[in-house]
Amino acid sequence: MINRNRHPFCQWSILVVVSVYAGAWGAPAVETPYVAARWRGFADAAISMTFDDGSNGQFVILVPLVNRYGYKVTFFVDMRNVDSLYHTPWDSIRYGASFGHEIASHSVHHNGMPSLSESEQEAELKNSRDTIDTQVPSQRCLTFSYPYCAVGNKALVAKYYIAARTCDDKIESFNSVDWFAISCAGVGNNWVDSAISKKGWYVSISHEVNDNWLQGHFDYLRAKGNRVWVATFADVARYIRERQSLTVTQKSLTSDSIVVRVTDTLPNVPYNVPVTLRTPLPAGWTVCSVMQNGKVRSDTLVMAEGRLCVQFDAVPDDGDVVLYKAVMVPVSRHARPPNGSNAYLTYANSMVIASLPSLADNAVSLSIFDTQGKLVTRGIRSCDLHGRAQGTYIVRMTESASTGTKHIAHTKRQ
Repeated sequence: MINRNRHPFCQWSILVVVSVYAGAWGAPAVETPYVAARWRGFADAAISMTFDDGSNGQFVILVPLVNRYGYKVTFFVDMRNVDSLYHTPWDSIRYGASFGHEIASHSVHHNGMPSLSESEQEAELKNSRDTIDTQVPSQRCLTFSYPYCAVGNKALVAKYYIAARTCDDKIESFNSVDWFAISCAGVGNNWVDSAISKKGWYVSISHEVNDNWLQGHFDYLRAKGNRVWVATFADVARYIRERQSLTVTQKSLTSDSIVVRVTDTLPNVPYNVPVTLRTPLPAGWTVCSVMQNGKVRSDTLVMAEGRLCVQFDAVPDDGDVVLYKAVMVPVSRHARPPNGSNAYLTYANSMVIASLPSLADNAVSLSIFDTQGKLVTRGIRSCDLHGRAQGTYIVRMTESASTGTKHIAHTKRQ
């Protein structure tokens, strides 16, 4: 990784986010030199931790533990256990969902699917999904776990879910996933190592609420660092499908910005998880920031094949991605560059103003761009957005002798 706090050049650029508010596997078409990651963050393996049945202890004991590690896991909930068998209240389940953990289906009555008629199977699939969607409105129920790992009618499962889990004790390959019979294995550090070696997807299954036993496994995962991507069952399934149908094309390149189009062939809902991309920086670029549809996207600078690259996340079909030759740092409305320069940025009444108490009036210039990288206006020390269309703008500030970046919120003058 590159230390992004150092800027070894004498001129600096500030990006200010200015929002004007009103009252199946195939070769993805990723244009060179862009590279799409097999797993988020260019990890070696994907890990999904799943917990079956939905006992109350899973939410009371496991959720706080998992939260301490920052992991997101999947709970396949058996409807019998809600307010009955294990007396799991919906409030406990909603508590788990509030932290981003996936609430998924494990059927209504936990019967082996092959023993049921097609109409009975469909009722189990539909009713459990609909109940979860009603009771946990903060997310959609997207995946299913077969009771007793007994695979039922896959065509029926596909009507209601994007993926389903069984138990075959193997690591899933990125290139050949059977979406309605995805394998899992027990919790074990050896499975993590196997997934890394095979660059595959390890789905673990457990019913345990023993936090001491699981904590050792979580510690093992954390020690692997960026080599593993830990995510919910649904998020990994969506990532694979998006990555397999991805198209990445470069629309434009200037000295200050690059515009990239990222699309796929899937419905935007539910296929809206970010995929990770990487591209070498143009000659002369030593910093870079990424925005998509007015939102700052996660990015970092890395060395790959001997070249300085920007690695960033983008959501397919969520608008063009713009790479800027600058760094962005969240700040208040009155912003000072991080290196101690006397220059300030201030917003007031649609005006973005550079204040330079110890420098000459012409020591700074401002340029305002839209989120597609098109220049809107420029000026010396100030720019006025009064009368401009509502939306998000980027303000680039250039001053000699120092480096730094900022963003501020800007509201349309009435």
